[in-house]
Formats: sequence, C-alpha cells, structure tokens
Amino acid sequence: MMLSRKMPLIVILAILLWSFGLISNPSFAQNALPSPPAEEKSGIGIESLQLIAFYGSQISQVGSEAKVMLEGYTTTQSAVDYIAVRIYLQKWDGYNWVDVISYPFEDYFTSYVEGVYYYPVQRGYYYRAKGLHLARDGAVAEETISYTASIKIQ
Repeated sequence: MMLSRKMPLIVILAILLWSFGLISNPSFAQNALPSPPAEEKSGIGIESLQLIAFYGSQISQVGSEAKVMLEGYTTTQSAVDYIAVRIYLQKWDGYNWVDVISYPFEDYFTSYVEGVYYYPVQRGYYYRAKGLHLARDGAVAEETISYTASIKIQ
C-alpha cells in the first residue's frame, strides 16, 4: 500500500526533472555512443597533384532542423576532360564512419565543379562529409579525398 502512494510521486518528480532539462531523454542508444575520434584531415586540401589544384567539402546543420547541407568542390589547374566531386554523408555508429548516401557532381572540359545537397538526418548522432575529388585529362587521372570535422545534430 505504501509503495503505490510513492510511485506517482516518483513519476511526477521524474517528469519535473526532465521538463527542466536536469535529466535527458532516455534514448540509451543515442547517449551510449562514444564520440568519434579527432579528425586528421581538414575539409579543404592543397597537395602536390598534377591536375587538381584545390578541393574541399563542408557540412552544416540547416537551422534547427534535423537536416544537413553538404557541399563539395574540385578545381583543376586548367580545363580538363573530366572533373568531379562525389560527396558522401557519413554517420558515426560508435565504432566506424558509415556511408549513408552519396551524390556525384561532374562536368566535362572545364576546370571547376561544385555541388550542394540537403539530406534529413537523426538527432543525437554525429555526421561528417567526405569528398572524393576526381580529374582526368588524356591519360592522366587523379583522385584525392577530403573530410570535414564531425557535427552532432541537436
């Protein structure tokens, strides 16, 4: 009998603590994930390549929505036969970065290509963008990769 009177009191206390943000949502799957490791590469690259001059990728949360904007670009020294950037959205699963989706942006006989796309994501998880940058001119072909820092979707 005494236990049944205390039970509603505990529930009310838990609701009050949750409403004031003193305890978090009991979504154990999201809260139990370890943070991703520190990134080693930046989202913008300059390295010793014959064709590719500059490249980069970027990720950002769209306002307070559970949506991200991904951007990528590739620039070559001069116009090439083929130029592309494939932008990957990656999600941290607690152990590895997993590809969620990718979009290619490509062009011919030019020195610049860029692309932007939006994609819905889940709150409470870490995401990053990976850019695969490609260029081909005659028999010379190059590719390089860029990664962004991770962001946690709130």
